[in-house]
Amino acid sequence: MVTKNFTLFICLFFALSAFGQTPFWTEDFADGLPNGWVNEDLSGNNVLWTWCANPETPNAPGCPAIFVGQDAFNSTTGANGFVAVDSDDAGELTHESELTTNSIDCSAYDEVWITFETQIGVFMLEAATNAVLNVSNDGGENWTEFTIFPGMPSGVDWSANPENITINLSAVAANQSDVIIQWHWLANYEYIWNIDDIALYGTDPRPATDLQVDGFFAVAPNAVTPISQIEPIGFIADVTNRGSADQVSSTLTVTVTNSNGDTMFTDMIEYDMIASDSTDQNRFFENQFTPPAVVDQYTVTYEIAPADTDQNPSNNTQSYTFSISDGQFAKHRNITGSIVPLDDNNYTYGNVFYVPNGENLHAQSITFGASADQGQSLDGRIATTYLYKWSGDINEDFYANVVEMENESPVAFNSYQFSGSDDGEEITIPIDLDAGSYPLEGGFYYIAAVQYQTDLDEPSFTLSSGDYDYAAMNFYTDSLEMERYAGALDIGNTGEFNLFNFGFDIVPAISMNIGLSTDVVETLLPAGSLRIFPNPANQVATAKINLQEQTSSMDLKLVDVNGKTIFVDKLNNVQEQDYTFDVKNLPNGNYFLRARTEQGIATVKVVVQH
Repeated sequence: MVTKNFTLFICLFFALSAFGQTPFWTEDFADGLPNGWVNEDLSGNNVLWTWCANPETPNAPGCPAIFVGQDAFNSTTGANGFVAVDSDDAGELTHESELTTNSIDCSAYDEVWITFETQIGVFMLEAATNAVLNVSNDGGENWTEFTIFPGMPSGVDWSANPENITINLSAVAANQSDVIIQWHWLANYEYIWNIDDIALYGTDPRPATDLQVDGFFAVAPNAVTPISQIEPIGFIADVTNRGSADQVSSTLTVTVTNSNGDTMFTDMIEYDMIASDSTDQNRFFENQFTPPAVVDQYTVTYEIAPADTDQNPSNNTQSYTFSISDGQFAKHRNITGSIVPLDDNNYTYGNVFYVPNGENLHAQSITFGASADQGQSLDGRIATTYLYKWSGDINEDFYANVVEMENESPVAFNSYQFSGSDDGEEITIPIDLDAGSYPLEGGFYYIAAVQYQTDLDEPSFTLSSGDYDYAAMNFYTDSLEMERYAGALDIGNTGEFNLFNFGFDIVPAISMNIGLSTDVVETLLPAGSLRIFPNPANQVATAKINLQEQTSSMDLKLVDVNGKTIFVDKLNNVQEQDYTFDVKNLPNGNYFLRARTEQGIATVKVVVQH
């Protein structure tokens, strides 16, 4: 099961601007890092804040990279410079980076509020407790800590771009003549932290009325769903009151329109009150939308409407699109980057597609793509594609475990050798090396995945997409016990998939195409009909055959991940039998043994490890 952090904003508020109020102190980094500010890494690993002249020039001196699924830092005055700290600079070492202002005189103000624009990306250590604002009123002898990113966990997670922060510093800074402000990041191989457009105000800079539809809103389980697999789509969205006044009688509306602009569905939630500085979370819309059985594209819009005029209407809506296709399953619409695990170049990455209706339908092909690291080429590298039939997260550990797989091994597989000219291109191959297609069964999840295996320091990056954040969708469907998932990642090729993978807001650009098949349908033998022992194998491997009925003949074929046949053999009058074969001269790696009888076929993975 998944849980969601229920965090109310107590003294930390988000606002886009001061709405006409005049700050008494500002810094927009137009002239670089200000004189007198202290920039240091307490860990000694030299991960320092740097000045970037222009967010559109990533990797220029002082400028951070633009990571997959992210845009350039979008602060108001970013084009004239901002400051950033790149956590990658220390590799996998912990750093403790601090940026500290010089003394600021706040003695004339009974209240002190700070606003700034920011963006952060974390991986190892959560932002909520490790990326904080410290304030001192005694020359830095004592500090008071303020939370900037409440509830932001570890794992691949990004704030908004930009996140607009407003914090009430009055308890520490009001009527004080020696105020020092510090941005402090304890991090370990995170992404980046950008800051710009800092201002101090003598009164609350927030407008009275400012409601926002947050980034936590449910999208459809797939960006593209085949017409044969249409399911009802549900809706949920969080709303934050970023204004200074409590809001009564507000309405959240969800609307679905088709490609012609016709309204196909609408529903609403009415709020009695949303208190200032709070978020109303996890309100489910009562009704769901079932798309008609036609190929079309739909736009879903969430919109919050307060009773009074919203003084910042730009954040009142969130929208996304999804499509109904002839036969394509996809979690993405656009390729926005490429990604590889930090710890291991050997990995399997895929998407989880739920099939409610499998009658007379086959998985026919898989589409994917990869890119090489800078200065390298994909030429000659191998990608192995797999299709797993998964019963669901039975033990609720948020992994697709081997014991939950219908057949333990992939039910279909194929391979592709890159030429080098296909770097960054989408590739479509049959779902299975022999059969071409695979018969689907309703009520199961299918994981369409691509595996990379190498002994060299040459990572193959999977083409990926940051179009959608599936976190709210997963939370919604999990709450209704009709779980739907996004990506699935197996680092190290263990055979088990982490369903959180790189985070819910990044998925591989891997799609599965389904349809009616004219191929001769081959029945699968029951699970357990064919097993390998030992596995991994060193000198010899034994195939343990256990059929429900005796078969007059069994054809055996061992292939490598390139689809090359290693050997073929034929057995007669088989029901329970051990078949031993030699692997001592085979290179280390993965192989597949396929058994074909008049009762059906079975495929098992054979791992050779000397």
